[in-house]
Amino acid sequence: MIKSFGNLDDNWNSYGANKPTAKAIVKAVNFAKYLSDRCLEIFFTAPTPDGDILIELKNGGASLEFIFSSIDEEDKIIGSFDSDEYCEAKINDTTKQAYLKWLICPDGDCPNF
Repeated sequence: MIKSFGNLDDNWNSYGANKPTAKAIVKAVNFAKYLSDRCLEIFFTAPTPDGDILIELKNGGASLEFIFSSIDEEDKIIGSFDSDEYCEAKINDTTKQAYLKWLICPDGDCPNF
């Protein structure tokens, strides 16, 4: 599904949205494979008007949005709980692991993660 976002044209939402970039799509697909390898389900995925790709994960009232851009420094994670923004960080190996652990086992008791 994520790869199909590459078929969108500029202005795909009729409000001037940018076509998702190939780099953002590749990073999002690689992240989806990373999640699949860990048996983690994606709740929602979509292109953004800026040409980025959003992947959302949920667990109860907690959610994480991973936003992949064509510019590595702009990739970010947004965590929220009960619809209130909780935290935001740039994506790197450390933040990715820490935020996923927060989502999957908020009590910290998940030795196999």
